[in-house]
Amino acid sequence: MTVVLITGASGFFGKALISALSQGNRDDRFVCLSRDQTINHRDPRFTFIKADLLDSTFRQNLIEEIKPEVCVHLAWHVPPGVFWQSPENMRWREVSVSLFCEFCRAGGRVFIGAGTTAEYDWSAGFLDEATTPLAPHTLYGQCKKALHETIRETRDKERYDVAIVWPRIGYFFGPYEPPQKLIPRLIESVRNDMPMRLVARTVSRPYAHVRYLADCLAWLTSKHKTDLTFNLSTSHTHSFEEIVSCIVKTLKATPDHITYGDESDDGAKPLKLHINTLLFKNSMGYEIPDTLFTDLRALING
Repeated sequence: MTVVLITGASGFFGKALISALSQGNRDDRFVCLSRDQTINHRDPRFTFIKADLLDSTFRQNLIEEIKPEVCVHLAWHVPPGVFWQSPENMRWREVSVSLFCEFCRAGGRVFIGAGTTAEYDWSAGFLDEATTPLAPHTLYGQCKKALHETIRETRDKERYDVAIVWPRIGYFFGPYEPPQKLIPRLIESVRNDMPMRLVARTVSRPYAHVRYLADCLAWLTSKHKTDLTFNLSTSHTHSFEEIVSCIVKTLKATPDHITYGDESDDGAKPLKLHINTLLFKNSMGYEIPDTLFTDLRALING
């Protein structure tokens, strides 16, 4: 029986991962940590602990006690709109390095981090693991990049026999997403005739349902045992105008209160973002399909 430690279990990604793991028939133990709340769950394979990862004594004692073989580290400081440049990113980088070292010393085997496509330079509008420079424009991206580099250097220097899996996560939406994020805000705005201004209508982003991310992470906890750094995203992009149109049609509303800026808006660079997912597909034999509008309609209709 494998013991899997999951941090950030009550977050958007964490809840989706737990849902995916619950649907499997693996005979493993999942220890799920969350700072704000515990989760009611009847599956005996899951243990939920309200925990503060910033408490080094608690963290060290817990890891030494449960000796997890796999760690999925999703916890971070991510309040919507604030986290990009928050100094808390530096604190969480250091805490995460400590968590990694403690996990290694306790006999851990596979460490799965939550990287981000914000680690890349977005100037060209195309994100590829091999060719796109790692030049983050935000403190969040800088700290995630630095964390990945530091744990790899630490592992190599200390000769820890631990695989580091680093998915650079793209755009996902779905149940339990913070209401301040784009998709929930758009749905709320259209549903309640609330004004909302977006950047240029031609801005395109590769959105996908969070269940795809969760399925990938669940697979990694049981199947992957070697280093891997890859883009975890769909390769299909859609414009904000298309997304708004789908929401409006689903709610049988009018789009009059949704307005757009123009293509010179500084917040919309690049206008179109494409993410190369061939490494993801080749490594897992799987590709996230283009089900954005079907998933949007299902989310809205509940």
